[in-house]
Amino acid sequence: ICYNIIGDSDSAFLTKSVQIEIALFVTLCVLEIPNKFVKEAAYQEWIRKHMVILKTFYLKSNLYFVLHSVSFHVTGFPDTHIVGGRDAPVGKFPYQVSLRKSGRHFCGGSIINHNAILTAGHCLVSYRWNPSGLKSLTIHAGTNLLSENGTVYKAKQAIIHETFDSIRIINDIGLLILSTPIEYTKYIQPVSLATTDVAPTGSYCILSGWGRIKAGGITPDKLQEIELNVYDQDKCHQSQRRVQSSHICTLTRLGEGACHGDSGSPLVSNGFQIGITSFGTPCARGRPDVYTRLTSFTEWIKKHIDAPIGKYPYQVSLKFNGEHMCGGSILNKYNILTAGHCAKRLNQRDLNYLKVHAGTNFLDIPGAVYDVESVSVNSQYNEDSINNDIALIYLKNPITYNRLVQPINLVTSDNKLEGKPCTLSGWGTTSVGGRTPNNLQEIELIVYPQEECKTAQPKVTDSHICTLTKAGEEACHRDHFIDEQTYSRLLITDDVIPRAYGLTKIHKDGNPLRVIVSSVNSSLYYFSLFYKLIIPYIIGGKNAKIGEFPYQVSLKYNDIHRCGGSIIDNYNILTAARCVDDLENSVNNLKVHTGTIWLNVPGAVYDIESVSVNSKYDNKLLINDVALVHLKNPIRYNRLVQPINLATSDEGLESKPCTLIGWGTTSVEGSISNSLQKIKLIVYPQKECQVAQPKVRDSHICTLTNEGEGACYGDSGGPLVANKSQIGIVSFGTPCAFGHPDIYTRVSSFVPWINAHLKK
Repeated sequence: ICYNIIGDSDSAFLTKSVQIEIALFVTLCVLEIPNKFVKEAAYQEWIRKHMVILKTFYLKSNLYFVLHSVSFHVTGFPDTHIVGGRDAPVGKFPYQVSLRKSGRHFCGGSIINHNAILTAGHCLVSYRWNPSGLKSLTIHAGTNLLSENGTVYKAKQAIIHETFDSIRIINDIGLLILSTPIEYTKYIQPVSLATTDVAPTGSYCILSGWGRIKAGGITPDKLQEIELNVYDQDKCHQSQRRVQSSHICTLTRLGEGACHGDSGSPLVSNGFQIGITSFGTPCARGRPDVYTRLTSFTEWIKKHIDAPIGKYPYQVSLKFNGEHMCGGSILNKYNILTAGHCAKRLNQRDLNYLKVHAGTNFLDIPGAVYDVESVSVNSQYNEDSINNDIALIYLKNPITYNRLVQPINLVTSDNKLEGKPCTLSGWGTTSVGGRTPNNLQEIELIVYPQEECKTAQPKVTDSHICTLTKAGEEACHRDHFIDEQTYSRLLITDDVIPRAYGLTKIHKDGNPLRVIVSSVNSSLYYFSLFYKLIIPYIIGGKNAKIGEFPYQVSLKYNDIHRCGGSIIDNYNILTAARCVDDLENSVNNLKVHTGTIWLNVPGAVYDIESVSVNSKYDNKLLINDVALVHLKNPIRYNRLVQPINLATSDEGLESKPCTLIGWGTTSVEGSISNSLQKIKLIVYPQKECQVAQPKVRDSHICTLTNEGEGACYGDSGGPLVANKSQIGIVSFGTPCAFGHPDIYTRVSSFVPWINAHLKK
């Protein structure tokens, strides 16, 4: 659960229905690094001493979500059917479903688990604004015939991709969350989703659905199938200009292929669904059919398949002044276990604003709310070493147990857990830099070998426990009780650096970190420490004036702001390597926007010819983080568009003022600002910075600000300027906006490299 693990420190980490850790902090959410948790077994005695009548048991219940779909008809957005196909054998496609409105078939879909149906976003668009319309929507499974009902399910929620665009037909993906779980049979089974590109160009694939058997014909009663081949992406783009990297194409002979009528149906290769039928124009005329490419939406799908209601009755949300701060777990009627960093800075007055919310999966539904009487933070808790990150919260009134509210058992021994599965739950961002989800998240993890974790994360001790996930998975901000990183051996997640479960896990670029019970909103505190892809924003800044920084640009990928950069001449943009090191083969989707201080105003837009990344860039050591973006056409200078001088020497800059510019959040947990931000900083002495941040080299330059100010997630690549010259490129900061140094690539160290790689 990279899933907003930020904000969920103190969430519970479970194995066999027993809490073993408290999420402490995570290194780099979703980057194949172990997560760290507080090891619960190491704190049994401390918990008993500080707890009021420990009485625990675990009650399992089930919750199911359904994704529903909706029909949508617009010009140029055909509901595709299959032309030139044949009747499918009964049971060959047990994952295929028919979506029907008032009994009439309008789209296809596929079963991806007991609770969710995957389909096209445009099939569900009408339900986005009219959820009551779901009453007439039914999902039919286990039948090949439209004249039969099969097994019928209702949807309680329709989810469409947030950036679905019906004009450009991008991000055309949706989910239906079911009201009741699907029961699997011989004829009703889920399909496996491709997480890697298992079907290269030319690969055999098969499309199923209820489509016309000939162009202009009627919709058949029987399910159709047709064998296809994956079409070359570049050729597809030439034929269908709307095609992007998030699409996948097939090409058939004249009179064959997807046509009006069956959008949302699955395209499958080697047993894995690789696409969702989206559009084809014109249909069955020997031109490519276009599908939503599933590998581009793996994380989106994951983040919307939520934890079932009642599955984690011990999970609580700690809210400060109404905002979710950390996760926690019910130990008994009077005691909540959480991370030390979640409660460390709370004084008696603060407790009036701290509430414990139990019995709910949703942050916008309060559940049962309890007032806090006092807190106990382990006396040996150390913010720097992240040791003993465990705390107890005492309630004024006893918790009332019911099906949705129950205590969790604590492990007394975890000697044989390494390599075993465990589960992390909590409200954590569903993607790096994403927002806290409203729905409780869950993720299955594996306990990481302790010695390997210690090697990867030197701060890990025996009182920590670690987990390791694949890139794109794990505990992240705000889910201190849910990651797979390092935990205070108790299993409380901390949404900070590498997620520690105490046997809590810490996740850092694939490195584990074991910490003591800890999981609070503090995870933000450590998150950037080990985050290899930190995209900083500016915290505590002010709006920049029009034309004040004419060299500032926005790098947008598929029209979404990705990084900042600076104009150094008509053809070259200076930015951070981390911003473009994965784009060498997809620069067509990256654009440079100049002459504007607003992200919603495009300014002058330039296409990119190529990128040059420093060959010695190391995303683990965070060194040589510099790159050049080369434009196809020259930039036209005017009052709002001008180049910046590069510093060739920065002697005498220490302790001198400088300015950071970029589009960043205006608060630590805020959303990205639409207006360009600026903030006045001070260049921090290099030796002191190296003491505070061991990863700092001579090729770095540092600034230090007050707590609540500085670079934070969101604007890597942006310029740091002093004396009208660029002295730095935003690289990383750990933790962000907490009064610790922010780190930049020192421009003067790379002037020779820049000059050698400029497009002339």
